[in-house]
Amino acid sequence: MPKIPMPLLAAAMLMVLAVWQPVAAQTGDGSYRLVPSDLIDIRVVGVPDLDAQVRVGEDGQIAYPYVGRITVSGLTMTELEAQIEAALRDGGIIRNPDVIASVSGFGTVVSVLGAVRAPGSFGLDRRTTVTQLLARAGGLAPEASGAATLRRVRLDGSLDVIPIDLDALLNRNDESQNIVIENNDELYVPEAPNYYLYGNVNAPGAYIMRRPMTVQEALANGGGISQLGSERRITIRRTAGNGVVEEVDAEMADMILPFDIIDVGERIF
Repeated sequence: MPKIPMPLLAAAMLMVLAVWQPVAAQTGDGSYRLVPSDLIDIRVVGVPDLDAQVRVGEDGQIAYPYVGRITVSGLTMTELEAQIEAALRDGGIIRNPDVIASVSGFGTVVSVLGAVRAPGSFGLDRRTTVTQLLARAGGLAPEASGAATLRRVRLDGSLDVIPIDLDALLNRNDESQNIVIENNDELYVPEAPNYYLYGNVNAPGAYIMRRPMTVQEALANGGGISQLGSERRITIRRTAGNGVVEEVDAEMADMILPFDIIDVGERIF
């Protein structure tokens, strides 16, 4: 079997090195939203008696001195600070409170399944994107597809299924695919199907099909047509949905399907 090039893992690791930042840098812009089990440091400027460290409960709430229980799940640090300031002010505790809040421990747990080198569940201690999560899972396995699926359960119980184009993300630096991971997300990377080169090609065998491709692209992965082969004598053997194997004549620009067998016939002299 020919050696399959694997640029995806190397690209992922390079991108991780470029975007991995310390906790403070990633959460200081207010983009991080609180989830259950997060540990929060709350400080009221000039009033040390109101400084506290609290943990977000499974119900999304915290208990804060003199205020009681506050729902904080889904809030950014800026929104949390404003909510505590309003509670202190409206409760007549402090006239003009100045609250500073920060996350000292993160409660995010996510899962990575499928064709990665180390699948499993991971606790995240900082803002994490798809490429960073793949790195935590050891990178893509050699048989990984060029696409993945992110399953996300919303606070209202609804399920979002988000497709991720790994080929675009890792090979073409498409940052629109580099989604920020949220609590309880599940990233699934399926195995890519194979296609097969047979007959008069320079390197016949099985190849991984990570993206849609033409006959010409498929043959190029096998080193192209050999000297005895003919571009005019290419056939594809394809199994239909009813299990019947069909054989069709093919041209270089035709698209192939998973599990196709591409057979290059001998040149007629």
